[in-house]
Amino acid sequence: MINSYMNFISQKLNLKLIIQLSIVFFIGMILARNHLIISSIGSGFESPYENFYSEMINSEHGFFNNRACNESYTLEERKKLRWVGQKIKNNIFEKSYDVFGPRGLAASFITLHAFLIMLCYFFTKASIHKIAPRQNLSNETEHLTLLLFLTLVLYIFNGHTSEFSFSIIEGACIAAAIYFSKLGRIILFILVVCVSILNRESGFLIMSLWFIFNPILIRHIAFFLLPITLFLSVNYDVISCMTDTALYLGSEDFKINKSINNNGDFISLLIGVMFNHGVFILLMLTILQFARKNHPLFNIIMRIFIVYLLYTIVFMIFTPISHLSIKYIIVPLVVISSIIFLSKPKN
Repeated sequence: MINSYMNFISQKLNLKLIIQLSIVFFIGMILARNHLIISSIGSGFESPYENFYSEMINSEHGFFNNRACNESYTLEERKKLRWVGQKIKNNIFEKSYDVFGPRGLAASFITLHAFLIMLCYFFTKASIHKIAPRQNLSNETEHLTLLLFLTLVLYIFNGHTSEFSFSIIEGACIAAAIYFSKLGRIILFILVVCVSILNRESGFLIMSLWFIFNPILIRHIAFFLLPITLFLSVNYDVISCMTDTALYLGSEDFKINKSINNNGDFISLLIGVMFNHGVFILLMLTILQFARKNHPLFNIIMRIFIVYLLYTIVFMIFTPISHLSIKYIIVPLVVISSIIFLSKPKN
């Protein structure tokens, strides 16, 4: 009798998870398709898929293959460090285009990004269940996980966004890294870091997630050197470029208010920070403040907040204030902090 009841509960939970993942996947498809359509506005192409294909080919031949160092850089030029991940994606999209045409290209782009958004939600939810005791997670908090995740995702990807693919891949990597960090699986964790740094150089920050749940041990140093070695190996021909801070700050964009470095127009800067960072800062500070009042998971919430703060500082220094899509990568941090804060022991 008990076994039958437990099997029924397990099936019910699995069905609930499948439904939630399906919802996230469906919304991810809508967001990916909207990105293709909005990005094609004013391009001159009748089909948004042809526009995407043209941009992909031009960027690969005219940009990612350009390994020369310059005296000054735009923020776009640091993307040359991401050529491995971009090459893999381009191969998938090119094969889809060659075999199935523009619609095949669109299907592969939409499916890939929807799957990655779904993967981000899956690992975010799995991390919450590993951090907070299951008995402390009510049905309300379970539903709130989905609602909060989708609300933040829709807020971030509302309208035209840049760094779309890079941010979605890194978001999934961050969620997976938190999960493997909690489990203490160093090899899987480092594998996720390696994937992330090949996608975007900010992937190095993911290594900080290990220390949310694990101590600093000498025997782990070799593991953390692996992503650094990999990154330098695939970009050995532009190592001299990487020593120039202008590559990361965008010395050309520095003049046109594309980062917090330019404070010539203080009002515009303040508005940009409030709308693009304020929502997340306010939410995280509120959680931290209330969690200080004897919350059993306060130490974990505090460590997550420190990592979140690290990401926010890096965003403000190295990315344009107007870029909202990159904030997607901190969604797992915000959702996990919120839900484990709301998880309360039952009396």
